Amino acid sequence: MLVYYYPPPIRGIGTAVPGSASDYLRRQWIAGAWRRSSLFEKLVFGLSIIAWWPSTVLHAAYLAAVLGPSRQAVSGKSPFRQFLEQLSVAALWMVPPKWYYIFEFYHDERRAHAGEYLQRVQTKPYIFDWLVDKVARKDPRWPFANKAYFSMLCERFDLPACKVIALADNARSFMFFPPHATEFPPVDLFIKVKSGRGGFGAEKWTYRDGRYHSASGRMLTEAGLKAYVLRKAWFAKRVVQPCVTNHSDLADINLGVLATVRVVTIRAEAGEVEATHAIFRMPQLRTACVDNLHAGGLGVAVDLETGRLRCATDLGCKVDSRWHDVHPATGARIEGRVLPYWQDVLDLARRAHSLIGDRVVVGWDIAILQDGPCLVEGNGKPDVDMLQRHYGQGLGETRFGKLLALHLAGRLAGNPLNGRPPAEVLPRRDLDGAALTGSGTPQ
Repeated sequence: MLVYYYPPPIRGIGTAVPGSASDYLRRQWIAGAWRRSSLFEKLVFGLSIIAWWPSTVLHAAYLAAVLGPSRQAVSGKSPFRQFLEQLSVAALWMVPPKWYYIFEFYHDERRAHAGEYLQRVQTKPYIFDWLVDKVARKDPRWPFANKAYFSMLCERFDLPACKVIALADNARSFMFFPPHATEFPPVDLFIKVKSGRGGFGAEKWTYRDGRYHSASGRMLTEAGLKAYVLRKAWFAKRVVQPCVTNHSDLADINLGVLATVRVVTIRAEAGEVEATHAIFRMPQLRTACVDNLHAGGLGVAVDLETGRLRCATDLGCKVDSRWHDVHPATGARIEGRVLPYWQDVLDLARRAHSLIGDRVVVGWDIAILQDGPCLVEGNGKPDVDMLQRHYGQGLGETRFGKLLALHLAGRLAGNPLNGRPPAEVLPRRDLDGAALTGSGTPQ
């Protein structure tokens, strides 16, 4: 719920550069959130505005007390000064206290550019959603919300991807892929929630001596594992996939878990697809079964030209959050390492975007295997926090932010293309449901 209402859609007192992409996106978020919301949502906005400053002051005081001492060691600023700076960026740019630490605004040079940072409350529930053509999409289904369907699309378009073996639903039955299969294969399996986020509910089962073994030491037969997955599916549908293994060059930093790269692609002015950012993700602890940052993993910004890694860090909300040039568990070098098959990774992300999803923006999770890159999943509303934290730069004035503003302006003006070739666009309706003519005029 917080992603929709916190911070509330009101302007701070900061003055942005006139005509800048970040200022345009911020203004359109505020206006659009109010204009397109229901009466109930507007009431919640009103309550959020009333609660904004009391909650901000209390949260800032709490974070300054908990995180302030450790950040004083790197910034030289006392917890009280950090508290005051949290209130300052909250007043100027409506940045909640938590993001003061995520984006490391205790460094003066970053705080000076706070107005260029996009917030997830602007993008995930609003701007990204407004850019989805819900009427004239070339695929009326939602490939990123259905991992089994995504797997079938990848096979149809000859895109290398982690295949789905089976889908367990809450009706206590299995749907196997391909349809003639009926059993789990005798291989290591990865089981995850069908519509899960952040690695929640993910489990790895290792096949050994005719049994499946969990990380916690549990051992099940094939029939026992099927029964276990069906019980789990009562609460949320489960997807069963074969485990795949990273390229051997990554073995000293992936801790036996599949490490992935989040590559963010966006349609450019003429419809071509660009990759603008990439974050390599890996587990931080040996007990982890996923690489996700929300599950405690580490992320590293990747140089798009070379595939070279920078320093790694987590989401920045822990007392011991810091930057690592070597892996904290293995001591293996991170900074300066070059990812294998890097140009193939970018090519796969761009090709997938041109074939799947019909979106302006997509975040692709790609695993680098011994024989090349492999799609794991796509995200139609990719997270902007980790991009900005790990690159140390707000997205608003980057190529990504400028293209996002360009497409939003076109969408609001009635342009149905959003960078898509004209042949892909069907007769459609605008954001408020009015049919559009070829000229983009509501009728």
